[in-house]
Amino acid sequence: MCKKILLPLLIITIASLFSCTQGKLHLTVQFNATEGLKVADSVLFQQNRIGTVRQIRYTTQGNYLVDIVVEPEFKNALTVDSQFYIGIDPAQPDGKALIVEQSRPGGALLANKALVVGTEKPSPWRQMLETLQQKSGEWEKQLDRKLEELRRGYEDKSTEIDRDLDAAIAELNHQLRELQAAMRRAASSEEMQALRRSAEE
Repeated sequence: MCKKILLPLLIITIASLFSCTQGKLHLTVQFNATEGLKVADSVLFQQNRIGTVRQIRYTTQGNYLVDIVVEPEFKNALTVDSQFYIGIDPAQPDGKALIVEQSRPGGALLANKALVVGTEKPSPWRQMLETLQQKSGEWEKQLDRKLEELRRGYEDKSTEIDRDLDAAIAELNHQLRELQAAMRRAASSEEMQALRRSAEE
């Protein structure tokens, strides 16, 4: 009788656990030190709690593997360009959190059960440098767009100038041909023939 009751309860428990983890993003982050990070600490992204530290393992290579679970609504925010580091949890100043930052927009999404390498907390100088690098990329794109607009504008003006120059040359050739024709007509006229005979006599 007990077995008949326990078996359905066991199935329900397993199903409920599976449904709770289904759709979540499971990642393993490798660190050289845990810096006080513990199981059940928060995973933060843009000051939002997006997941939890599930397990911390020490490896024979001398580093730590931190298993985290990210809620389904945030898993599309983590990409191959995301940075993972251990910092202070704002909600618990004495505690630590695994913090995720996006170094640049876009990038391929991290696959479920992927292994990523964590970094040290970026210094203010490094953060400023990364911001400048990102801004320089944006400025370079803006400059390229402006240069392309100027190039197109020059090409339009250049085409217009070439068209006007071709028209002027054609008009000059037309006038030159008319002058040459007038000179030939004058040379063959009776007055010019008489003047030539008079000069020869």
